[in-house]
Amino acid sequence: MLYLNSGLNDPFRNDFNTVLSYILLFLILLIVPLCILYLLLQSPETLQYPSNFSMWQAIYGNLKLTKWAISYRFWYCMRRITFICSVFLAQNLPFVQIMLLFYVNLFMTIYFGTIKPFKNRILNIIELYNELQVTFICYFTLMFTDFVPTIEQQYSAGWMMIWLVVALLAVNMLVVLKIFAGNVGLVYVKCYNRFEKCWGKVQKQDEKSIDNEDFRVENDPKIENDSLDSQEHDVDQI
Repeated sequence: MLYLNSGLNDPFRNDFNTVLSYILLFLILLIVPLCILYLLLQSPETLQYPSNFSMWQAIYGNLKLTKWAISYRFWYCMRRITFICSVFLAQNLPFVQIMLLFYVNLFMTIYFGTIKPFKNRILNIIELYNELQVTFICYFTLMFTDFVPTIEQQYSAGWMMIWLVVALLAVNMLVVLKIFAGNVGLVYVKCYNRFEKCWGKVQKQDEKSIDNEDFRVENDPKIENDSLDSQEHDVDQI
């Protein structure tokens, strides 16, 4: 029989795992961030060329081609990384977690309010609204610490926090529904115009065939005499 052991007592395998762990740690902590920086920090001059812009359109397609605007994706990733680090590295320091959330949200609110990175004005307004709402919601986390002594006050603060989240979701859902309705309207107009175009071609073909038939009847005496004879025959039968 073949037995598979984990090799925990094998010195060679333990050394191999250690070396592999250091290599992966090096790749994660150095190579991957450098690749992300290269992807997210392209210069505006590079994106001015149509060929380069088409290559990076998935990242910078809806952003203004300015230095601070195109750095939006970088700050977006850094915000998530800061949140993850605060969860795992400061799990025993809740005040540090709260202050990091405050500072990051404040920075992103100032960023959206001054830079306005998106080309679409409505999108800039929605993002600024979201940042303000998230900042207010984060302030309510202070109400669930020892700063508020009574459970009743924390309960009331929790309901206010819930209503802020509901308002945040409601506004974003309305924007999504409005965009969806606009896209449906564009599809309807496109289909209607295409149907009208096809229907116009069919009508033109019918009119052309009728005109050709009339022209053939007018210029062919035999067809005209046959039609007259058929009409006289019908009259005689009546």
